[in-house]
Amino acid sequence: MGRLLHGHHRFFAVVMALGATGLGVAAHAAFTRIDTPTVEFMANATAGLKVHGESQDLSAKEADGTVTFTAPIASLKTGIGLRDTHLQKYLEAEKYPTVTLFVERSKLKIPDDNSTVAAEITGQVAIHGVTRPITLQYEAKRMGSDYLVQGKFQVSLADFKIEQPCFLGVCVDNLIKVKAKLKLRDQ
Repeated sequence: MGRLLHGHHRFFAVVMALGATGLGVAAHAAFTRIDTPTVEFMANATAGLKVHGESQDLSAKEADGTVTFTAPIASLKTGIGLRDTHLQKYLEAEKYPTVTLFVERSKLKIPDDNSTVAAEITGQVAIHGVTRPITLQYEAKRMGSDYLVQGKFQVSLADFKIEQPCFLGVCVDNLIKVKAKLKLRDQ
């Protein structure tokens, strides 16, 4: 029961990592990640179950004014083989092997040195063969050439035509809350 739920939400955590990373990387092509992102996700399920998990796997590139972040679904691990199998099944990983977030560089707000910016941006996320707009809330704190970036958003399973994950009668709610935090350096 919890195995399926935890694994399914790990996927959405990576989506958040993509969004949060994009917020910093998009500001300058020379940004590099200097640590591993901390990505957390929370979902509610039937019977009052709260599902929480973490992840760190993603890549980023910029071209033509768009920053693109990609997470391979096959690399998402939950720590339990059965949960990983359910994750792959619900996301149809063989058919849709990645999740991708697109953020326009020109729409990002970048703080001055020793300052913090809190903002909201709309990007596009592709999950399960469906691309939809998504609103990301983020905060970026600049310390010289380093940026601490935090972001959060929600994903609706129904919006991406993902079957509601259920195991032994316990089902995940439609909305998944996601947040991430990472540090970038402008080199």
